[in-house]
Amino acid sequence: MVGLPGLHRDIDRHLYTLSRRHDRHAERRTRHLVAGAGAELRHLLARGRRLASCTGSSLLAHRAGGGEQDTETVQGKPDPDPDGGGDDAALVRRHTSLTGGRVVLMKEVLIISTGGTIVSVDHGNGAVPDSDAALGILQRGGEFLREKGYSYSVEVVFGEAGCDSSDISPAEWLTLTQRVNEAVLRGVKKILIIHGTDTMAFTASALSFMLENLSKPVVLTGSQLPIGMLRTDGKENLITAIEIAAARENDMPLVPEVCIFFENDLLRGNRTSKTNADNFNAFRSYNYPPLAHAGISIKYDIPQIYHPVSRKPLKPHYLLDRNIAILKIFPGISPQVVESILNIPGLKGVVMETFGSGNAPGYDWLLEMLKDAVERGIVIVNVTQCLAGSVEMHRYETGRKLLQAGVVSGYDSTTECAVAKLMFLFGHGMTPDEVKEHLNCSLIGEITIA
Repeated sequence: MVGLPGLHRDIDRHLYTLSRRHDRHAERRTRHLVAGAGAELRHLLARGRRLASCTGSSLLAHRAGGGEQDTETVQGKPDPDPDGGGDDAALVRRHTSLTGGRVVLMKEVLIISTGGTIVSVDHGNGAVPDSDAALGILQRGGEFLREKGYSYSVEVVFGEAGCDSSDISPAEWLTLTQRVNEAVLRGVKKILIIHGTDTMAFTASALSFMLENLSKPVVLTGSQLPIGMLRTDGKENLITAIEIAAARENDMPLVPEVCIFFENDLLRGNRTSKTNADNFNAFRSYNYPPLAHAGISIKYDIPQIYHPVSRKPLKPHYLLDRNIAILKIFPGISPQVVESILNIPGLKGVVMETFGSGNAPGYDWLLEMLKDAVERGIVIVNVTQCLAGSVEMHRYETGRKLLQAGVVSGYDSTTECAVAKLMFLFGHGMTPDEVKEHLNCSLIGEITIA
């Protein structure tokens, strides 16, 4: 009979082949090898097969009061152990003792590909996600991982090759949340999400709220040029993001939060905005310093990195309310424009982008409309149009008038984060007063309150 170390190597190799190619011969050979290794290793094989299947999430749309769709949720909760073998921590411990300390699950990097520019190809009608390009980029990432002694698995969501960044919606955020939660339950400690750049900041902001008690790195990255182009920034972004996701100190992850790596900087996800459509250095976090900078070496700013206070299990959230709007203030804005937005049926929250430190025209009609909306239960959050700085409504008279009308300060929040936060809070059935209370708190490091 094959010794356990050699058996493990064979199983490892064939599980890898199975997850990458769905090779039927590999599956039969793996079953033969596992037959003499006990229930624990059979359990492990079953998990490898589920990983290869990459089935989509089942989503339900809930209706409130017979009105339009306003809340989305995942049907049920992921089964932590469908095969009945106990929790994953116990599985890992048993597998460790069986194989002399070598555990594939504990070294696995999960790459979730959602599509975007990085895996796109221009066939003459504009760039679109392409399955062959997706395979190419993941193979490049795999070469690096194997050199470093890691195994990796790949999940392509939202179709065969993913979707365009512009098509990302709260439904996709729910799917990503479920995939991350399932990975954590399997024991995966390093998660990379390949994403289009246009909506990456929105997705990162939403995931930061939806993955409560996150203690693992969830790193989003992408590129401005497709991976197949000669001058692509995709390869360097991918490799560095993987290295950051794998970085550990004293067997603890260095960056246990949702973040974005692009060009040279690692940024907190809910503090980031896309600020440039043409340059490789496309993302900025003006109100919060980078978590790390990648030059010849990667230098981490440890004090700026968010670490969970307690070691609680990951708590995924699947409730979001999409009845949110953005009102951008500009000189000459008409009553008709403001009225049309504030009177949207089912509207619950508004992110109002104002001038400077939170100022808006002192028109009587504008203040009356805002006050009326607040009295109807609509929460209006004031964020600045400026790239950097914070809302301080006490600084000028115009800001004070907004405060008197019931507008809530968004402090130094980005628009992307304010939208995601409102969706999250209202999705959990909070009253307007409860939402306002939570807007005045930093839930996951998304705002700075002096």
